[in-house]
Amino acid sequence: MEKTIIILALLGTASLCMGQTKDLHKWSEGLPDWSDHQIVDLSHDEPSSTAFTFSKERRTIRKDGTTYSYYDVTAAFHPSLSWVRSDSVTDDVLAGIRKDFDLLEYFARCYRDTLLTTRDKDGSIQMEYLERFQQAREQARGGAYPSAYSLSSEPFDITGIPWTKSRRGGGVSIGAYSSIPFGSLAKMLGLSVGVTLGIDKRWNRSLLLVDFSGGLHRITRNYYGLWGINKNDKHTPSALVSLNYGFDVVSTRAVRLGLHTGPAFGGYFFTTKEVPTLFVGGPGITEGLYLDLILSHSVSFIGERPESADSSLRFRVYGSHLWSLQQESLIFPAINFSVSLHFNSHPLNRR
Repeated sequence: MEKTIIILALLGTASLCMGQTKDLHKWSEGLPDWSDHQIVDLSHDEPSSTAFTFSKERRTIRKDGTTYSYYDVTAAFHPSLSWVRSDSVTDDVLAGIRKDFDLLEYFARCYRDTLLTTRDKDGSIQMEYLERFQQAREQARGGAYPSAYSLSSEPFDITGIPWTKSRRGGGVSIGAYSSIPFGSLAKMLGLSVGVTLGIDKRWNRSLLLVDFSGGLHRITRNYYGLWGINKNDKHTPSALVSLNYGFDVVSTRAVRLGLHTGPAFGGYFFTTKEVPTLFVGGPGITEGLYLDLILSHSVSFIGERPESADSSLRFRVYGSHLWSLQQESLIFPAINFSVSLHFNSHPLNRR
């Protein structure tokens, strides 16, 4: 697993460098010991140098059907870059190093907590916590650290942090679409197949869905001969754009079932003897139901802000009624079906 670190060598002055490494000794693996340091000669001015750092790892865990992604940050040091002067291998010097390591772990946890709600794009927040560690270490040098820096013995549990889902969310969907005309239109056109694309915004259980569906119908007979439809055409495309308001009648972790209705515009495109393309259709309405079967649920603290997301298989069955712009008395009714993959997300707010 990749780890991004900033190495902080505790000399008289701090030296910082960026890098990646594998041989880190983390706080959870125990306190530093002299066996983790190289013994050097007396030519060094400082008695010892322990290359402390933050270890930042992206972690993913799964609990109760939900996948959680977050950055785990802990104190660590680099044994191969740590040393002690041969005349300074004493219990007092080692006790000071261990106290510093505990203090660094305190600021590592503070940094980890900050990353739950803030993205550290350029590493400036990480540098800020390392500098705060240096300041606290210098202020308490030779004495006890304030009780405010004490460490909790409770293990970190990302699933136990209290969060609430924002009222507002959104999603996208893409899938397959089919339409069956009925009434007089069914005498001319058969079943169509095509694609559907959707974008939706949510407010609690309410849904605003913008949907585009397009299909290809088979022409069964030249029923509307007055339009001069080319008899050589075997198929004709259709399109339907709708703006629907929906409401979840049932909403659980496993399923969402709701009703929707709204205005629409659509029609059919024919090739005729007089013009290359004749559009037959106009405004109308749609009404129907949707069913989302939840496939997966995740909570992420990796991006710009924490969010809850789910993917689902969305089924829609809805009727459409379009009024012809060419002939006011002409209505194009159809029953529409779609199956699509839907991805939905909500920002999270910390309680």
